[in-house]
Amino acid sequence: MGFFNFQKKDELVLLIDIGSSSVGGALVLLSKSGIPKIIFCIREPIKIKFSDFENKLNINHVISPSMKSIKIIIDKICKAGLGVPKRFFCVLSSPWHISEIRSIQFKKSEPFIFTEKLANDLIKKELLVFLKEIQGPSPASSAGKLMPQGIKPIEFKNIQTKLNGYVTAQPINQKAKELEMTIFISFTPEIILKNIEEIISNHFHFESFSGVKPGLNFLSFNTTSFVVIRDLFIEQKDFLLIDIGGEITNITTIKKDIPNDIISFPFGYNFFISGISSSLSCSFDEAKSFLFLYKEGHASIEVVKKLEPIINKLKTEWLKNFQNSLASISNNIFIPETIFLTIDQDLADFFSKIIKTEEFNQYSFTKSKFQVIPMDFNFFNNNVNFQESKTNTLNPVRNFDPNGVNATGYIFMGIEAIYINTFFR
Repeated sequence: MGFFNFQKKDELVLLIDIGSSSVGGALVLLSKSGIPKIIFCIREPIKIKFSDFENKLNINHVISPSMKSIKIIIDKICKAGLGVPKRFFCVLSSPWHISEIRSIQFKKSEPFIFTEKLANDLIKKELLVFLKEIQGPSPASSAGKLMPQGIKPIEFKNIQTKLNGYVTAQPINQKAKELEMTIFISFTPEIILKNIEEIISNHFHFESFSGVKPGLNFLSFNTTSFVVIRDLFIEQKDFLLIDIGGEITNITTIKKDIPNDIISFPFGYNFFISGISSSLSCSFDEAKSFLFLYKEGHASIEVVKKLEPIINKLKTEWLKNFQNSLASISNNIFIPETIFLTIDQDLADFFSKIIKTEEFNQYSFTKSKFQVIPMDFNFFNNNVNFQESKTNTLNPVRNFDPNGVNATGYIFMGIEAIYINTFFR
């Protein structure tokens, strides 16, 4: 996974985070000291609903508003005048990519030597098999139905290699009769990659995504969050990653430090806001205010009486989809009870309580109740720097409040900055 091949010096990069309902942008000073510094960070909403995908509307109904948000982000970063980035990273969350964990098995009656060429050939074959599954009548993943024609791989990583049944850290040039590789692969619609390239290239010069790095690198949030959590919580070998976006909830299971399953369902936090809006015949913004007043305990008695049955019904429906997702990945074995949760910071407690208070999991999926760990500002400790820069040519992020309005943007950008800087060192 150390494919970035950075030079050993501090370097300014542009980081774009594309979620299911908003886009974030940050200027990050990657550091040879191992601690990246975020010097500028903003976020812009995407004014669409990803249910449009399921309704089979024109793909531009979804892509165009998202690209507009990216353009707004890039424009603001340019106008900030804080420096010219040398590298560009775009991290995609669901449903902008489809990802899966795949197992490749290879056997021979006589011993063979495991080489890099053999590994690459086997991975290429698996990529083709997965691509056919995605574009066939029965997609390999629930996210497959969201993908238009013309998709391109953005990640394919060998997570674990076993030779003759044993995990081997250095398998190259080793002899074996049996080989098993666990690989992580991600695909994204090519039209999205090209549109993002065009928007960034209108402001900055870089080598094409299809060219030689340095340039624009595409990553999935599945990979970035998994690697950062694995490295920061080294004692935690089995856990769930749950990323709740505006329109999508994404669940990844990790066992023995290896991702096992990835599944998504189309109910994010906007499901609650839209449900309130529909039930009370109010605007989306009004519904959002009602939800926040309710969860903070500041709503009047009359408002609580109206909201409580609506929210309880929405909780039940969200939990039903959550439980069905767990059932589809459990394979009759217990799944990890530790959950690392990524979500807008002001909704972390709301969803943590929903997950922890539901009772069905205690008897069907886990050995004990869920332990939910939201990724808040405390999650980073000393791994990312939001403080004033000592660099004369760059203006620092000032007056950063870890509990403030923009804190959520820093949380997601912090995770991604840590990941990128890991391979910069």
